[in-house]
Amino acid sequence: MDETSLVINILNGSHFSKEKIDWGKFILFTNENGLSGALYEFINSNNFSVPKKVKVNLSNWHKENLKRNMLLLGQLKIILSRCKDKVVVLKGFSILSSTGQGIGQRFLLDIDLLALKDFNLIVEELKGLGYEKKQDYSDYLQKKHFHHFVFHKDISGVLVSVELHHQTDKITSPFRIPTKQVSLLETSFLGVKILGFSPEDLLIHISTHVSYDNLFFYSIRDLYDVKLLIEKNKLSWSEVIDKSKKWNCSSFVYSVLFESSDLLGAGIPSQVLGMLKSNSHRHQLFFLKFVKKNIFKSRMNNFNKWFFGIVLLKNPFVMIRLLKNGLVFMFRKKFG
Repeated sequence: MDETSLVINILNGSHFSKEKIDWGKFILFTNENGLSGALYEFINSNNFSVPKKVKVNLSNWHKENLKRNMLLLGQLKIILSRCKDKVVVLKGFSILSSTGQGIGQRFLLDIDLLALKDFNLIVEELKGLGYEKKQDYSDYLQKKHFHHFVFHKDISGVLVSVELHHQTDKITSPFRIPTKQVSLLETSFLGVKILGFSPEDLLIHISTHVSYDNLFFYSIRDLYDVKLLIEKNKLSWSEVIDKSKKWNCSSFVYSVLFESSDLLGAGIPSQVLGMLKSNSHRHQLFFLKFVKKNIFKSRMNNFNKWFFGIVLLKNPFVMIRLLKNGLVFMFRKKFG
């Protein structure tokens, strides 16, 4: 059994034969895909039998993940105390809060925030907390060509990153998730009140982020998030279908929900998948079939990212704009 099949079996709660398993590859795969914490908790709670050295390795990664995520949560709490009515928490902690995962279970890369208002004031608050803006462009070009600003802060040798979004999706994306049309919901995670997207809108956002922004790279963890989000919340599927169509992202939502259902058994009604597929653009579904081959890969090829980022668009003028952005980026990288 290869490492991908083993991971799928464990996440599906299926027992497996330990024969012919390369545990070294399994550990490498789980670490690269940010799954060590989730698999450690899953193996413990389901009494799966694995070699002691594998369990120790997963345990160590779980502990390190727990420490890092606690640090991030502490920083999020401080930031929200300064900006709580001005920002929405995107992805990471919003997913943890909405799916019932433990803080050591999911690997978090950074803190993602969406500005509801007073973007410049939030920037100043972050600077006041010691965060430094990291960008290669002027503020004007950054906001014109990118959907977020990145801030870094070193805390006891750990680099903490905050991505402050001025809009939910990429500037050049073929869909638009308008901030004013998103339904918000306040939840609590380990005593920290988190204002995030409703479960329906969070599902849509995860799906577009996985399939378009990340082109399915590094995505088995995200497909598992989708499964848990569906299990833990009573979703309005009609709202998911209607908003996906309205925001022009049905192709991307369908592709992610289909894979989560097919690989992990996510509880998605067949009629929901049928409606999403019928609302999708055929050429996008065609290219997404190739993109979905990246699910078990953790390294992104820049050429493929650029190529599929273009062919998945539906507007030729946006394609031209993306090509222009790419040329600007390469020119600035080469000549400063």
